[in-house]
Amino acid sequence: MSAFLTIFRFIPLIFIHFFGYVLGILIFIFSKTYRQHLCENLNLINEKRWIMRLRVAGNAGCQVVEMLKLWSLSSEEIFDKKKYIKAKNVVNSEILHHALQHKKNGILFITPHLGCFEITAQYFAYYFGNIKNITVLYRKAKNENLQNLILQGRQREHLHLASADLSGVKKILSSLKKAHAVGILPDQVPKSGEGEWLEFFGKPAYTMVLAGKLSQIKNVHIIFAYAERLSFGRGYRLYFSKPSDKELKGDILERSQQINKYLEKLIKQCPQQYLWGYNRFKKP
Repeated sequence: MSAFLTIFRFIPLIFIHFFGYVLGILIFIFSKTYRQHLCENLNLINEKRWIMRLRVAGNAGCQVVEMLKLWSLSSEEIFDKKKYIKAKNVVNSEILHHALQHKKNGILFITPHLGCFEITAQYFAYYFGNIKNITVLYRKAKNENLQNLILQGRQREHLHLASADLSGVKKILSSLKKAHAVGILPDQVPKSGEGEWLEFFGKPAYTMVLAGKLSQIKNVHIIFAYAERLSFGRGYRLYFSKPSDKELKGDILERSQQINKYLEKLIKQCPQQYLWGYNRFKKP
């Protein structure tokens, strides 16, 4: 473990979140571009209150700092004492258990940048990785030191990483065919030529279509998941949900648009913890 991550290892989660919250608000105050993106994107849900803007900025700061905290800990430290996710805080767990009963079927987890997305894959790998490994698609960092930090913090037993390129796509396709699990965050702007312009909160957004493509594979259970950040360092509440047959059907573009619509529904459940400051509507 790097000395940098060791610093976060011994700081209680309540202080991690406090520091992250303050950091997020400071960035909101001093970065005009970030503030503009955040406010414009929140306007898409008719949210113009300054208190909500500050809550969103604070939670975005928490998202960054808590990620480093989780990277500094072993899976046993995160989950063994149920300190971060208590059993009562796992909502709709029966959806997950139903999918796990079908050992010959893969699982596609679709997770927005909502709450603490980092802990969702770790939760599955720790509790169910002995049944199905999980491979998570991620974007490589350009900085070598940051890339090494990501690999060190994210890779766990039963949790593998696949880079967001052709080799990574082949890796997750292979994982699904072997009836394992795959995790994707589809609400980030893909590279030019790798997406389509689809509606997101009523506005054209260049959208990853890989999730729509993977959802067409037979014998794959599709589960949406996100982890809500609880107040005062009390950990997280993990939500699982499953789209109906009417909510996810058709060709790749239709499915990708329906995935966007489903993400909208999840985001509206906890809008203060979505990454509204991200320039989601930029040209790649």
